[in-house]
Amino acid sequence: MSLKKLFLNDDIFPLGKFETLPVKNTLDGKADSYPDVTFIQNVDYEKLLPECEFHIEQVGNSYVKPRLDKISVTPDELMNTLSNVGFYKGSYQSFSLRKIGTAELEDWVLPNTKAFFESLPVKTFRQQYAVAYPKWNTQLHRDHKDFLTHGFRAMVPLSGDVYMGYEDEAGNCLIYKLKRGGMYFVNIAKLHRGFNESETSDRINLIMQMDSDELVVNSTPMQPLPMSEIVKLPEYSIDYDIWEFGYEL
Repeated sequence: MSLKKLFLNDDIFPLGKFETLPVKNTLDGKADSYPDVTFIQNVDYEKLLPECEFHIEQVGNSYVKPRLDKISVTPDELMNTLSNVGFYKGSYQSFSLRKIGTAELEDWVLPNTKAFFESLPVKTFRQQYAVAYPKWNTQLHRDHKDFLTHGFRAMVPLSGDVYMGYEDEAGNCLIYKLKRGGMYFVNIAKLHRGFNESETSDRINLIMQMDSDELVVNSTPMQPLPMSEIVKLPEYSIDYDIWEFGYEL
């Protein structure tokens, strides 16, 4: 299998089926069958953020090493690809909330965070924090080609708003603003990119994969920001490249 197909099948962090659950879908699970971004529900982020700080300290910078023997590429291929897209040391860091090899939360996960996951009507897996450091900006990329193995990405912005970029059919830049206080579906099987609009502050985002599209098809598609709002963002927010495998499926 070519490297581009491998990443698109096994995920941009190519774990394949490791730490997944069986995925159920009402629609066909293909990228174009779902909106770019939808609003799912309100979330009390003020209860989750203080616990997040404890969790990150508990985990430390240990996301990649425990999973290296599960990835389907060489460590060099992994690091080169992630770095090229924009996921490199000093720009972005993941902090896992799950027991290695499972979809179960760690025993030390605090009550409000645990209650949030338990309150959802769908199961989740690959629960983790994504910390984007100041000026983080990725290339346009796909995490995987569909949702049938890796589930449906949900995000809960904790420390600030999250921005996601897409393109319309004419190649025009679309930017969505995911406000703190919400839970959102984000279509990471479409060409997309993330960036931290802050040039001084880290951005902490609670992310997870849902085992069903139930909350996606029953949620509200969001509209991209108008140009009057986009021009207020830093220039790097709309200055981007396309991953070498970005258009490949």
